[in-house]
Amino acid sequence: MLDLRDKRIRQISLPLEDVYMLEADCPLTAEKIKEISMKGHSRIPIFSTDRSNLIGMLLAKKLIGYNPNDKIMTAREFPMSPLPFVKGDTSCYDVLNLFQEGRSKANFNVKLLNFSLITS
Repeated sequence: MLDLRDKRIRQISLPLEDVYMLEADCPLTAEKIKEISMKGHSRIPIFSTDRSNLIGMLLAKKLIGYNPNDKIMTAREFPMSPLPFVKGDTSCYDVLNLFQEGRSKANFNVKLLNFSLITS
């Protein structure tokens, strides 16, 4: 049985370079919306200039009703959720409690800049 108190978030985190994310000024064209849809993620980290400069998380459901044929917007122009950052030595149990409180379903490991995502 997995003991979440002993397992650290850095042990299960996805390296930042492997995370699908968007640059804040990326135009959300019809092609980009299709790409996002094909990825199947409900939450997409948004960065500014550098992938380690995370500024928020775009909920894919915010794109429902968006028509890039009317006006192409950038990722920055959509409402973003804040990103909770945790230290790599935080226990998985503590992060699970954070999720259960409804505060987040994703977290970023500050020291290693790794990413963990739980989608519903």
